[in-house]
Amino acid sequence: MSRLNLAGLSQNLREHIGNPLYRNGYFLVLNAVATSGLGLIYWWVVARLYPPHIVGLNSAALSAMQFLSGIAQLSLNNVLIRFTPILGRRLGKFVILIYVVSSFAALIISVVFWWLVPVTSPGMVELNTAASFLPWFIFSTIIWGIFAFQDSVLIGMRESRVVPIENSAFGIMKLVMLIPFAALFPLVGIYYSWTVSAFLTVILINLYLFLSRIPKHAAQPIVSQEVIHRRDLIKFASGDYVGSLFYTFSTLLMPVIVISVLGATETAYFFLPWTIASSLFLVTNNMVSSLIVEASRDLAKVDSYALNIAKNVLKILVPAVIAILLLASFILNLIDKNYATEGTILLQLLALSAIPNAFIIIHIGITRVRKQIRSMILIRALVFVLLISTSFYLLPRLGVTGIGAAWLLTNIIVALFIHLPSLSKRILGFIRQ
Repeated sequence: MSRLNLAGLSQNLREHIGNPLYRNGYFLVLNAVATSGLGLIYWWVVARLYPPHIVGLNSAALSAMQFLSGIAQLSLNNVLIRFTPILGRRLGKFVILIYVVSSFAALIISVVFWWLVPVTSPGMVELNTAASFLPWFIFSTIIWGIFAFQDSVLIGMRESRVVPIENSAFGIMKLVMLIPFAALFPLVGIYYSWTVSAFLTVILINLYLFLSRIPKHAAQPIVSQEVIHRRDLIKFASGDYVGSLFYTFSTLLMPVIVISVLGATETAYFFLPWTIASSLFLVTNNMVSSLIVEASRDLAKVDSYALNIAKNVLKILVPAVIAILLLASFILNLIDKNYATEGTILLQLLALSAIPNAFIIIHIGITRVRKQIRSMILIRALVFVLLISTSFYLLPRLGVTGIGAAWLLTNIIVALFIHLPSLSKRILGFIRQ
């Protein structure tokens, strides 16, 4: 290749990455890769320090905490991503208000949940034997919401470069804490290493946000012509919250369902493939976050932005999915042969589902930009109903593999439901020509 061609390629690459639509998305994809890599190492160490029964208990506790936090967040993380670019001087007070409201909701919800655990999830009652677990579970549910919100603020301010640094630090901290916590807290050391690291990360990032980045952002002129009123925020947040509840039920509730149906050991075999596959879903979610931020600044470009994001997502996802299909058994064998035996097919099915899931998430991103909340709620509800019904049907028959089959089938059906009408029109138009 000539020097001229290399120079042209380099120039095109710089222009591509210089575009905030792609740059912020790629930083968030880098975050997903770093999080996934560190997560794989983390669970490899976990599998060598703890028996599967304890891993299953802790993974169910982590999922329950994240599930409750997701409910308590009231979908305000999506509000932050959508409106941070255009809130201007109101941003700092708005972020604090969101922290307070979500924290109060998390406090109430986590207390009620644990009071009902003997009835709703008796497999988790054993965690009560750790004296300090219950108050820390409640506190960490509050902290996890702030942990999620701070990423949304960074993304909305085009500061996505900080997100992989933040989450890599979090991943390293929880890995370092894991070994001493295994000796200090043999029953709940996994949960403590995860949540204590989140607490420390929240302190550091919020010092950066409120002492430096938010004041600088507030001083910048607002580029959007969109006028935001309080009723717009309330209407968007309330509608988006309903849709996000369905999403939370469809994802974070899965380990809780598995432990209720199959027990703690099978939950451990489920949770690792689910964690690995989640990194693929994060690729699309992160790129769509960049789409929402940029389209919020220029609503007229949402369709072109969405098309460009779709192309970039598929360029990343397709090779990644193929790699996991080929290497699933090898990856899980690095953890333990029992994880590979029980979870290989599950991981392959979950990986395949990332492709139809991408088309669903991109469409939902468009509905958020356009504030078409009813459409988003319908899609999220459809996913929830199909996933939960097929999961409860397949789990007793296929074991943890049933979740993978249910997730793949659900995403294919919903993706077709969304895109088949427009695709049919294009095909008919082509035939008529």
